[in-house]
Formats: sequence, C-alpha cells, structure tokens
Amino acid sequence: MILLLLSINISELHKNNTDGVPVHMDEYVSVTGVVTANFSTNATYEYTKVFVQDETGGIYVYSPSYHGINRGDSVRIYGRVSQWKGITEILLDSFQLIKQGATQPEPVVIKGEDVVKAFSSNGVEPLEGRLVKIMGVHTNGFGVYERGSAYAFADSTGQFQVFINSYSDLNPHPIDGVQIKRRPYNITGILAQEDTSSPYTWNYRILPRDMNDLEPASPLIPVSGPILYKLTDSSVVVRFETFSGCYAFIEYGESLPVHKTEICFSDSIHVFTLNGLHKGNDYVYRIKTYSASDTFTSPVYKFRTPPDTLTGFIFVSMADSRNEWYIPGARVDVYNERFQRIVYNVKEKNPGFILFSGDMIVGADTRDTLLWEWRNWIDMISIVSRSVPLFPAIGNHENGTYGYYNAEEVYRAMFELPENGPTGYTELVYSFDYGFSHIDILDSDRTNNEHRIDRTQREWLDEDLKKTTRPIRIATAHETAFKDNREGGNCLENYPAERDSFWHILVDNGVQAYICGHFHHFNKNYYGRDIPEWMRSVRHIVNGSCGAGIYDESTSINLAHYIVWELEPDTGIGYVYDIYNNLIDTVVLYADIEILPVNFAASQGNGYIEILLKNPVEDRRITYTIQRSVNGSGFLCYHTLTDSELTAGFKDDSVIPGNIYSYRIKTKSLFREVLSDSVSIYYSPEEAPIYLYITGDMLGINVYSDEEEKKGIFVIDSAGRKIRTVFDGTLQKGLHMFRVGRPGDGIYFLVAGHRRIRFVIVGNTVFQQE
Repeated sequence: MILLLLSINISELHKNNTDGVPVHMDEYVSVTGVVTANFSTNATYEYTKVFVQDETGGIYVYSPSYHGINRGDSVRIYGRVSQWKGITEILLDSFQLIKQGATQPEPVVIKGEDVVKAFSSNGVEPLEGRLVKIMGVHTNGFGVYERGSAYAFADSTGQFQVFINSYSDLNPHPIDGVQIKRRPYNITGILAQEDTSSPYTWNYRILPRDMNDLEPASPLIPVSGPILYKLTDSSVVVRFETFSGCYAFIEYGESLPVHKTEICFSDSIHVFTLNGLHKGNDYVYRIKTYSASDTFTSPVYKFRTPPDTLTGFIFVSMADSRNEWYIPGARVDVYNERFQRIVYNVKEKNPGFILFSGDMIVGADTRDTLLWEWRNWIDMISIVSRSVPLFPAIGNHENGTYGYYNAEEVYRAMFELPENGPTGYTELVYSFDYGFSHIDILDSDRTNNEHRIDRTQREWLDEDLKKTTRPIRIATAHETAFKDNREGGNCLENYPAERDSFWHILVDNGVQAYICGHFHHFNKNYYGRDIPEWMRSVRHIVNGSCGAGIYDESTSINLAHYIVWELEPDTGIGYVYDIYNNLIDTVVLYADIEILPVNFAASQGNGYIEILLKNPVEDRRITYTIQRSVNGSGFLCYHTLTDSELTAGFKDDSVIPGNIYSYRIKTKSLFREVLSDSVSIYYSPEEAPIYLYITGDMLGINVYSDEEEKKGIFVIDSAGRKIRTVFDGTLQKGLHMFRVGRPGDGIYFLVAGHRRIRFVIVGNTVFQQE
C-alpha cells in the first residue's frame, strides 16, 4: 500500500473542531523541524517522546519504539496525526536525520494565563508543542520534586501547572529529587496538554527539560498576591508577599500616577491601605518594590469602589473549592481544574466583590502544609481578586479538620479582613456594606464548637442587623441550616433550637438570604422539606462546590457551580453557572412589589378619629406609615401600622376638639415609596372652622363646610378693598384647602358667606380673630 504524505507546516496541525479534536485527525503527514525536547526513555524501555518545532509551531512525536532522536537534531518526521489526552501528536512511522546539533529556536515569551488559555476561541492551539518561557513565576515549594508529578506555579496573571516528566534526554529527569524553594523564577519548557475528557480544551502545562529551564529571578517579584480586602466607599487594603524583605509602595488613582502610599520596609508581607477613594469610581494601581541593587514594577491592576445606594451591582458567591481528602505526610494535589475554570469565568463577569462560604482548602495536620495549601489557593484566587475584593467565611476544612488546632491563627495570618465582629471572633465574624446591601459573615465551624452559630454570634448578629439601614441583607456561613436527603451530613440542624434562634434573627431583621456551602451541590428549595412558613421568608441557598467532589442529592443540581448575583433596585436575581459557563438555574432573591395607591377613609368617633385602609398589600417588605397634619401645618410621620391595624384600622385618640386633622399614608417597599392623597376631618361638635396659615409665599385658608352651599370667599384689606378672591361658587360638603398669594404684613379680613374673620399677618405668623 502506498501512503500519500502531506508535507505541512506544524501550525496547521493545531487547528481543531469545537471539541478540541484536530481537523487533520488520522491524516498522514510529514513535517520538518528541530527537536526541542527529548523525553524518550532509554533503549531498554524503547519509547520515543520528542517535540519538534518549525518556524510556525511545535508538535509532539510519539512511537512505542526507540528511534535515537535527540534534542538538537534537525529531522523530517513521517507519520499519522493523532491525539492523546488532548495533545495533538504524530504517531511516528519513520524519520530522516538532516543534521545534528542544529540551532535551537528561541522560546516564545508568554504569560501564565496563556498556558491556561492555550485553546483559542477559533479552535487553534498556536502554543501547543512550542518551546515557551514565562518570566517572574513562583512556586510555593513542598519537599523535593518528584518525576511523574505536576506542580503549581504562578505569575502575575495566574496559576498554571508544571509537569516533571519521568525522563529527559534518555536519563531520569534532572529535577527529580531536587528541593525547589519558594521564590521567583523564569521558567522555560514545552507547552503540552493532558486533558482526559472531551472537550479537550483545558489542562495545559509546562514541561521543563532540566534545571537550566528553572532560572532564579529577582527576589523582589511578589510570591503571593496582590489581593484586595476590606473594600469600603473610601478605601481598600492591598496585601502581597515577596520572597525577601524589601522596600515597597503602591501608586494608585483614577489614572497613574496620582497618589502614592508611604514607602515602607517589610520582611516579606506587605499590607497597604489605599485611602481617599470615592464611591462608584474605577481605579488603577501598581506595586513597586526595590532594594539597594534591584527594582520591580508590577503590571497595572484595576478595581472599582462600591456604587451609591441607588445603583445596581453584581457580586459572585461560591464555596468548597478544596480538593479531596488529606493523607497525613502526603503532598496535597492543590491544582483543581474545576476551580480554575470557575475563577477564569468569574474574572470575565467582573463582579463588585466575591463572597466565599468556606472550605477553600483541604486542611492539614501541620502548619507548614497548611501554609502551603493556602499559598497555592491564593495564587489561584488572585487571578480575579487582585482586582475584585475577597470576603471569605471560614469552613470546617480550614479549621482543624485534620488535627492542626491552631488553624484559625493561620487563617487570620493569610487574610486582611474586617475586625468589627464580636469579641473572640476577630476576622472570623464580621460585616460589611456594599451599595444598598449589608453582608454578615459568620463562623459555623469554631474549633470544638462546630455545626452551630453560637449565642455570642447570634447576639452580635441581631445588634448588627438592627443598626443597618441597607435594604438588602445577606448572611453567610459555611454550613447549611437544613439537612439534605442523604445519609449523615453535619449541619446547623444538629442543634435545632440554636438553628431556629439564628433563623428568627434573620427573619425578624428582614434578611433576604442565607448563602452557605458544605454540601457539594446547588439547592434553593430547603431540600424539599416541609419547613414552617415563618422560615420561608429567608432564602436558603446551598452554593456548595466550585471544585470539591460532588454530592449526589435527589432535590439538588449536582454540579460544580458559582452564582452571579445581579442586584437592582427593583429585582435581585442569582444566575447559577456550571464550570463551562452554562446557565443551569436562577434564584429570585427579591422582586420589588408594585405599590398601589392606598385607598383609606377617616371618620370621627367618640374621642378619636378612625382610619381604615381598603387595599393594603400583605407582605413583610411593605410598610405603611400614617402622616398627620394639624390645622394645615406640615405633615409629620405619626404612626407605623401594625399587621393587625392594616385590617382592623387605627384609632387616633390624641385629637383635640376644634382642630382640623389631615392624614395621608406613606407606603414603602425595599427601594420605593408612594404617598397617598390626603384626607382631612374637622374634629369638633361646634361650628365648622376657618383656619389661616402662612406657607412660603402663600396664604393658606382651610374652610370646612357642613353642607353643600353657594359661597364666596374673599380677602379684604383694612380700607375695605377686595384684594384676593379665594373662591366663588358652590362649595361641596367637607374640608377645602385653598392657597392665594400672601399679602404683606398688616390687618386684613376674610369674608366667607355670612362670616367675617379679622386676621393680622406678621412675618410667617397669622393671628386670627372671628
């Protein structure tokens, strides 16, 4: 059989369909290039694993036989296009050695996020198989590096994988058994892929060839962060770490340079507060570090301050990014594909802040392992949180799950969180405002006090909620308040009386939602439970797993996910997305009710005036307040109607005979209020009054008529001249309120039918005498 071989540029082989499968799959081709890496085993094991690169790209070449191809060889490769765990390869049939010791191509300089996003939107993988270099990366170190293992590295744009092959240049890989310190490096290697499921568009990694590919870089480059914390209307905290002590400062403003923080020296952890900000503005900042012999300037990062209390915003909630169980003494696999996908999706949403409800890491039995896990997690979340502030809640896995009972101290050391919580819960329990929302963060997993919101927290929460004026109120902690339908599973329901006390506080203070994690699925229906009606006014949102293994539960959506909350003055909706950014559900947090004009009537009783409403809306988010005016004075808030008064009526028993009382109703929902028309009544068995008053540049005249009658009403000056016509016609029964232009100071008479009233105007006061 004669095979027709297509001579082709290597870049052409990296064109794929939407599932990440090469469009040239199973075609026979020939390519020419230089061998940039040789991960073949020796002749004993007889494998060929090399990467070949031409001017357009690089390609993986594989054969189950050993062919003696070495790094630096210029070769022509013949074989069939295939794919193995996402990486495009040529299955080698034969090759032609053109030259030994050929000039190696220079690596393409890329960024960390280019590794993660190596699959482009048009299906092309221009970097796969190429020799690349990333400047200013760091790793967090964990013992010695082992061949056949993957490790997390990061630069200023994000975290990515580095894989140590078993062999390189026919020998055991040179990095095997080497202690890699936590410090900055410049790393060179082949950009490869190992994605085990379709679509094959993820899990790209760097393959270094030897220790020369891991070059120490400036110690002034941050090895953690920056991360934004404690965002307020006027300030934000920036935290980052460097490998060694140095001087540092931050430039920031609406553009650069505008403001600069104080220059300070720190051993390694740098914390700066950016002050003088204004709400609703976009800002930029950059870090500068220096020593006697070196300097470093970071890229420019962006953030924005909270909007005003009438402007909508979005935020993201998620929980449970941890990997699977910790084995004491073993290296925790910190790289989590699901979490990484979600973090990049969140970055594209550009939220105002991130609410993270615990179990970020697995936990450990030693401080060093715990710190290593936290540093790797921060590398991942900083992809978005160098521009979007982070507000976390502690979970059980952060808090001594595996026996390290100073885990709270490590947690506090890793973050910069508000310190406005109860005594003994510094940075574990706190609250913050953002726009028209108020958020409370609680600790459901205190060491030796798990699965409860204890009395100290409940008392603080009740007081904190009573102080806020923000209409949207959300609480979060790690554990769910209700059990799901699986066997076992600890949660706040372990202590039902305490859970109910906590829930009463949420209900009584108008909290819209309790967002939690712990159970690894999405649920918004109380797990189908027939819970008491009073509990249902607070949404129970189980937001578990943006990376942890999924729990199969019959009433839930059992997928890794995150929620984008879009809050506007009229509606608040949560959009639930899976790791592929598919919308899988929605949650209505609130919808502002259409406020109808209130019909009501006022009638005189024996010693009181009674007010009856005709169409109140029965909803806890609606309030009805009676405003009262006496004898034409300004309306003042007088009484807020209770639920029973909405239907049974309200009696104003503080009325005094001889006065005119006017009433109107203010109806208020979360964001809007409506004032009804006013109703007035003269409270007296005597002759109906005429009442005069000054309002601004007008003379107010209130006239009460006992019956329908034809009447003229005029103002006459002291010389008997008519200077104002107030009314001339048929006056209906009831109270009438007129306004005419205010005469100057002096003596006047009001003529109303057969009645004649003398009055004097002095400034803003009217003295009247009938």
